Amino acid sequence: ERADRYHMLFKDAGILDIVSLPAARPYNRHVFNQYIIRVKKRDALREYLSNQGVGTEIYYPVPLHLQQCFKYLGYKKGDFPVSEKAAKETLALPIYPELTPEEQKYVVGKIDEFYMKTYLRELKVLRMLFLVLGTINNESALKFAPR
Repeated sequence: ERADRYHMLFKDAGILDIVSLPAARPYNRHVFNQYIIRVKKRDALREYLSNQGVGTEIYYPVPLHLQQCFKYLGYKKGDFPVSEKAAKETLALPIYPELTPEEQKYVVGKIDEFYMKTYLRELKVLRMLFLVLGTINNESALKFAPR
């Protein structure tokens, strides 16, 4: 029920292109003892959520093949790139029996807010860059324009 609500809230927020949700196959049942999302800028998002009062967790910050206890297997960084990428992108959101629909809305709203602020900042930087480049190109063009 809570996992379904998260799915609906992320879909309604229109950020499924930013947040990858856990998949549950129709022929299987998932208990969702953890609700793990995959996102870019995971550490910054986690810090933002923490500052907003939302607890999160990173369960495997180091992929298994790079953990000390498995060193004897001889694997090195780069041997399992998908695992290494997942270790940098996965974040567990709150999910427990007492979690209310309002709290879930708050969590998803704060994630949406984080990415809106992040992408707006990036767009402002790009806009400034284009303005500067446009100014340079216009000034250069003026130097070589026929008179």
